[in-house]
Amino acid sequence: MIKRLLKKYKYPPEEAENALETVIHQCEQWTDNDSDNYNSLLNETRKYDFHNETYPPMAADERVEYYTPKNNNKNTLL
Repeated sequence: MIKRLLKKYKYPPEEAENALETVIHQCEQWTDNDSDNYNSLLNETRKYDFHNETYPPMAADERVEYYTPKNNNKNTLL
């Protein structure tokens, strides 16, 4: 897969071997990370309360009339 990506983006062939080794090394380091090192809060569900009395609930903006061309051609996209 890495070789295909290098070829797709026209990576110089003389640098392809070095790029391949670098990507493999980075992937190995990434997968070696222990999940205990991450904050346990990332896996917890959080509930947010967005009830605020100062703003009324709105699903969309108020209706407005937009400019329409004078020729009223039905095939014209706005």
